[in-house]
Amino acid sequence: MDIQQFGKKLMLKSLSVSTVVASLIACSSPNVYEDLNAATTPAHGKYELGIAFGGGGIRGFMHLGVLKALEEEGIKPDVVSGTSAGSIAAILYAC
Repeated sequence: MDIQQFGKKLMLKSLSVSTVVASLIACSSPNVYEDLNAATTPAHGKYELGIAFGGGGIRGFMHLGVLKALEEEGIKPDVVSGTSAGSIAAILYAC
């Protein structure tokens, strides 16, 4: 191995280590967005019912029908969340 190849490998390894260290530092930084949270916690400190919706096109919007059926039975979730199309359904319900 000549000196140029050794230098390139050393530079690549140091770049990799620097990237990992920078990622770890970024992950350990404090949450500076804590004051931007709009949701408030109920007075008793716990939610009684939460629903998480899955994604996947039409299936994500079928959750609205489930919510309608739950409301007809007098069941109302405290928290809704979702992924992909399910998150859009959760937003529509929360508004």
